[in-house]
Amino acid sequence: MEVGTTRLEESLGEFADRLGEVVGELVDEIMRAAYEHIPTLDEPSRLQLDESMRRSASGNVRAALDALRHRRHGPVEAPTDALDEARAAARMGFRLPDLLAMYRLGQQVCFDRCLQIAPSICADPAQRTEALRIASRFMFAHTEGVITDVAAVFEREREQYLRSRTQRKVQMIRDVLGGSHFDAGELGYDLLRTHVGVVASGTGANSVLQRLIRQLGVRSLSVAASGDLLWAWLATDEVSVPPELDVPGDEVRIGIGDAQAGAEGFRATHRQALAAANVASRFGSFACHYDDVSVEAVALGDEQAARRFVERELGSLAREGVRNNTLRATIYAYLRSAHNASSAAIRLGISDRTVAYRLNTCEEQLGRPVSIRAAELETALRWGRVLGMFDR
Repeated sequence: MEVGTTRLEESLGEFADRLGEVVGELVDEIMRAAYEHIPTLDEPSRLQLDESMRRSASGNVRAALDALRHRRHGPVEAPTDALDEARAAARMGFRLPDLLAMYRLGQQVCFDRCLQIAPSICADPAQRTEALRIASRFMFAHTEGVITDVAAVFEREREQYLRSRTQRKVQMIRDVLGGSHFDAGELGYDLLRTHVGVVASGTGANSVLQRLIRQLGVRSLSVAASGDLLWAWLATDEVSVPPELDVPGDEVRIGIGDAQAGAEGFRATHRQALAAANVASRFGSFACHYDDVSVEAVALGDEQAARRFVERELGSLAREGVRNNTLRATIYAYLRSAHNASSAAIRLGISDRTVAYRLNTCEEQLGRPVSIRAAELETALRWGRVLGMFDR
């Protein structure tokens, strides 16, 4: 192999290595671009597809970089996560062109990053141009190969779903969520009553949901939205999930909305349940009531903005580490105790003096008293936890 060819291959390998170090950043950028440029990715779609979209984006980027590094001329196979995303999107009525637009955006994000780092990889302009040309052609070919597999799986799943016995029921519910109205006879459930929205997901979710409905003894409407994701509305003023329903190994996540009346309440409590289920997934919790996690749910609507808010309010206290974990726990206990140090000490199982010492340390790092911007401070602590910025 000639020296120039060897150096070219080394450059392409370095592109793959450098991008491989920032896959998380690339996925975040792809998600931001998707939410900005794909109008059909509205709030309900984001809540349902966010996790599978992130897994798919990560799997696609990693697979592409591996192929660029080791098997640039080999056959292209779509990653499992990408095919799972295609099936989920088909079941929820997502449009194929919008799904495929994600891949175009991902290709653009990755190549833009290649352009940014190219000067530091290839000092020779001619070699840099050639490396970028090869990388660009590879990305186009690889993306087209993945898209072919994804489109085929999407169409098969969509066809099967449309033929299923439950499709009409699911579509009616989607229509109601979109603003339509059906009478009780047609839907099998009275939209004018008071109801609580419930969203359950994970292995065993259907069993848990049905046991919950039986225990409450109330009328209900439930449907499998896609895979292990279930939606339900329970005709009651309150839903409390018994802890005995949390079976080890099931990994079920449940989100519960507020009790609300009428068709609009049907929609609103469902949105809340979706948001609460998303928080439950982030926390690894069995069940979350929206009323308890409404603050955390807001953070997941725009994670980048929420992260910036946390960093701005906490400053150096936002950094990881055992010491900062202790200080954050102390501030949180103090704020949740109505700014009463003695009550905070009881919560934490430490002395009043230790609480005072820790709060003084916190205020030195914050550069202000804890009592100033207390609401913002508590919000930052809660957002940081749900975003995984520091220990829970």
